[in-house]
Amino acid sequence: MNKTLEEATVYGYKRIVIDFLKSVNKNSITIQDIASYLNSKRELSKGRYSNILKSLRVFFRDYLKRPEMIEDFRFPSIEWKPIAAPTKEQLQLFYSKLGPLRDKVLFLLYATSGLRLSEVLQLKLSDIDLSKRLIRPSIESSRTKHRLCSFYNEEAEKLLRDHLNANDFSPDSRLFPINETKLTRMFQRASKKSGVKVTAKTLRQWFASEMALLGVSDAYIDAFQGRIPRSVIARHYLNYSEERLKEIYDKADIRVLS
Repeated sequence: MNKTLEEATVYGYKRIVIDFLKSVNKNSITIQDIASYLNSKRELSKGRYSNILKSLRVFFRDYLKRPEMIEDFRFPSIEWKPIAAPTKEQLQLFYSKLGPLRDKVLFLLYATSGLRLSEVLQLKLSDIDLSKRLIRPSIESSRTKHRLCSFYNEEAEKLLRDHLNANDFSPDSRLFPINETKLTRMFQRASKKSGVKVTAKTLRQWFASEMALLGVSDAYIDAFQGRIPRSVIARHYLNYSEERLKEIYDKADIRVLS
């Protein structure tokens, strides 16, 4: 069974907390116990270490209501690394090595909507307005993840309609009933054949980069990709109606295959 974003996050936090409790193996936990556990994880990447600390913060602060147990532990500083998104030519080569229609539809939806990996896999027919090429993902949001709506381009539209015509979907049917492991393997096969490494996250990064090159502001790119607006102007004064978002999306005219 596929997990939503929130379910996957909770599951990951739970596994870390269970690992911590097993390492302590006693009823009364001290701050030193937490320090010893975190010190044993120092050799991990900064990202993984931060995720462990984040999990323990949620556990002590929000679940046990003992924020004083965890508040003195600090997250490591993570060096920013610039992202090198693939070129359109590289994506076209990758696309040429994809297999059946379903795989091509998935590729184009990721590349032209900016959706997250799980958001596309959880899409149902009722989440899509075919007349507007509009997507309203039903996946739940969190404090930092939100969803207004996004769109897909005309290249994706044609293949999506072919995919729908080839299958009998009810409004509540998932359009792509595969799990993340199978999706990853699909990308890995095409990456090996094409020599271009592409993942769902790569396509999300490419979407943001390409939209910026096409003149779309950061605030609207954030909206398409489900991020909460960061500035006061973006939060309180910009127009985020579906009509306005579609106008901006269509004007950008993002394309992958041409």
